Amino acid sequence: MQEKIMVVGSGLMGSGIAQACAEAGFEVLLADVSLELAENGLAKIKHFLQRKVEKGKLETAQLETILKNISAVDNLEAGSNVDLVIEAVPENVEIKKDIFTRLDRICKKETLFASNTSTISITLLGGFTERPGQVVGMHF
Repeated sequence: MQEKIMVVGSGLMGSGIAQACAEAGFEVLLADVSLELAENGLAKIKHFLQRKVEKGKLETAQLETILKNISAVDNLEAGSNVDLVIEAVPENVEIKKDIFTRLDRICKKETLFASNTSTISITLLGGFTERPGQVVGMHF
C-alpha cells in the first residue's frame, strides 16, 4: 500500500515539500483554505517539474507519474486516512493551533504530525493535540 501524506499550505514551501514527497513516490494531498490556492500550488509544482524536464534532469513520463501522485484539496477532512501530515502554513501560532487541533480530531490515531516551523516550539504545537509524542519538527 502506498503511504499517504497531506501537506497543509500550498505556498512556496508547501508546494516544494509536496513535490519532494511525490518525487519520492508518496501519494500526496496538497491542502489549502481554498481549492484555487491548492491548485495554484499544484501549478507551481508542474512548472518546476517542467523545468527539470527541459534541463534533462527528469523524463516526461516521470513528470506525469509525479503529478498523478498529487491531488489538490480544500479541506482537512480529506486527510482522515493519511499516514503523515506536514504543516507548512505561515508562522502564526493561532493558525497552527487551529490546524493541529482540527487534524487531531480528523486523522487516524497513528498519523504523525510534522511542522515546518522555524520559530514556534514543537512542544507547544504538540500540546494542541492528544498525541504530543507524534508531533515533530521537519524543516525543509
